[in-house]
Amino acid sequence: MEYRDFSKIIDDGLLWPQRGVNIDPTVDQRHNALAKVLCCLPEEDYGRLEQLADSFRWWIPPVEGHAGIWPFHATVFPEKVKNGPQEVPYAQVVYLMPSLEKCAYDIAVGSIAHELAHLVLGHQIQALLPERYLKQEREAWALIESWGFNRESKKCQAVHEWRNSRDSNTL
Repeated sequence: MEYRDFSKIIDDGLLWPQRGVNIDPTVDQRHNALAKVLCCLPEEDYGRLEQLADSFRWWIPPVEGHAGIWPFHATVFPEKVKNGPQEVPYAQVVYLMPSLEKCAYDIAVGSIAHELAHLVLGHQIQALLPERYLKQEREAWALIESWGFNRESKKCQAVHEWRNSRDSNTL
């Protein structure tokens, strides 16, 4: 299923976090899973992400960190709307939380692929109506399955369903 070698991702210099400052994918599970996803993306979608590279930032905080201030410069500049509310520029951030280090590797891979699928599909991060949110989620899961991440998708979806059922039972 691999389409490219990890060295190509580094040579391209656009998609790896910190633009190649830390190029060791074995530094932790999140980087390792990210390397797998980027190596396995079909060429067309990998190219789409390369085109979007300046529209998002990575945030992969260290596991041992407790607090900090991180600068995220605006990456999205909404169009001005005449006679309507003006949305301010914002940063679109792909956040790979430290808890991904504690979950199964397939869950880390599936979660990362899923978030990148949202970017490839051009999904908006603004507050969505529940039906639109669910539609975008289904589209992202379907896309990662087309990339060959079927097992990872199914596992992630099962975890999400379990969490949602657990959360709805505690309300």
